[in-house]
Amino acid sequence: MKKYVLAAAVSLATMAPVAQADTLLGLYVGAEGWQAEPEGSFGSKGNAQQDFSFEDETLTSYYVALEHPVPLIPNVKLRYTEMDVTGDTTLVDGFEFQDINFGAGTQLYTETDLTHIDYVLYYEIFDNDTLSIDLGLSAKQFDGDFYITDTNSDAMFAPISLALYR
Repeated sequence: MKKYVLAAAVSLATMAPVAQADTLLGLYVGAEGWQAEPEGSFGSKGNAQQDFSFEDETLTSYYVALEHPVPLIPNVKLRYTEMDVTGDTTLVDGFEFQDINFGAGTQLYTETDLTHIDYVLYYEIFDNDTLSIDLGLSAKQFDGDFYITDTNSDAMFAPISLALYR
């Protein structure tokens, strides 16, 4: 009888699931791409907006994230997103931008760069194979520029620089 009990105990012990710890340290790196179809207009405050025909662009985004098991220190993720689009227009009416007047019939080219970096600090509240819940804070840093060029001239006009932190 003792042999049967011992054999049953050994059998049950070997059938028990093996305990495995979650990842102790995770480094995640990735890249994404998408086809953007930008559209819109812009102008100086108080002046009429000018529509531009923006080119369809393939834009990219890269990220790196570091996850760790320390409870009070948040995980970190950085994401770089490229948003550089170009466009052009032929003015039907005059257009004023940053105190520079462009006459009717002028062909304008614009380059708009709204490339930005996201800084993300987050905690994994719940994480299993079926469901994952993260809670955190994200800050976005824009360091962008708008340029307008008269295509009949070599000079660049009305550069606008942006430095936004949100």
